Amino acid sequence: MIENPKPGSNAWYDATQDYTAEAIQKILADNKEHTFTLSAGDNEGLETKKSIKMIWEKAPNKVPEIKIGIPVETGGTYEYFPEKHEDLGGILEIVANARDLDSKNFTTYLQVDDGEVEKLGIKPGGSDIYRDITKEYEEEEIQQILADNQPHTFTFYVEDSDGGKSEKVSITIIWPNKGELAMKSVPDVSFGNQDVNVTDKTFYVESKDEDLIIEDTRKDATSWKVNAQIDQELTNQATNKEVPSVLRYDDDYLSQDKITVFEKNKAEKGTFNLSEHWIDNKEGLNLFVKVGKISSGDYNARIMWSLEETPANN
Repeated sequence: MIENPKPGSNAWYDATQDYTAEAIQKILADNKEHTFTLSAGDNEGLETKKSIKMIWEKAPNKVPEIKIGIPVETGGTYEYFPEKHEDLGGILEIVANARDLDSKNFTTYLQVDDGEVEKLGIKPGGSDIYRDITKEYEEEEIQQILADNQPHTFTFYVEDSDGGKSEKVSITIIWPNKGELAMKSVPDVSFGNQDVNVTDKTFYVESKDEDLIIEDTRKDATSWKVNAQIDQELTNQATNKEVPSVLRYDDDYLSQDKITVFEKNKAEKGTFNLSEHWIDNKEGLNLFVKVGKISSGDYNARIMWSLEETPANN
């Protein structure tokens, strides 16, 4: 209450009510209209009242902003290869940058494809400073997502403490299928039932259960070679007597040391049957038996095949 120091005068006197910012905002925080009434009365009982209405009309909330910068910028596609992340212990980092100009704080969310939305954390707002939001994937975790070699979408968005939502921004990550160079099958072969030879003689494969197949599906194919070595010499099953130096590939004797029996010098994708003509053309794997080196009985042997990538020839 303010008392007029000079009653009976026609002068105007200030009747001021001061509010601190905190006090007035506390009253108006509900964003509803509030009435402030001032009244004046004299000592004869006369009174007058005047009112004003006040409402806190906040400026429209500015939606937060977000963009992706690592490993590629928003809208980009990143090809994932594990060797690129060896220095980080296999970790793949996705880094987004977000800011909110007028809210107290904001929360960042991440969704992979149509999966469950993950809350990444809360950052301070009310500033034009972009805050880093980093999602780290361990090697096993990211490879599990990308294992199908299909493109996957990683989507970020932000919601501020006043309910404002940013646009959704995304990048695509794919683990390209580089293909493989593989030995798909190796045959068990038979040289048939033969009479003991009375002259030096070559015996060729008479039957096989499958073929010696090499398949190259690599995107960047190179040349390759197939090696053979004896894992078990030709052995008489009754006496366990070994007969060395009889197994050959074409004219080259096989031994316990690895030798190259086929080279693919032209780099190309495809499926290659190395034993296709062993029987019809009497080529490839064979036995060369000198007179007196072998006696009657059942024999078997075991060969180890290996496949190696070699530098492409120009």
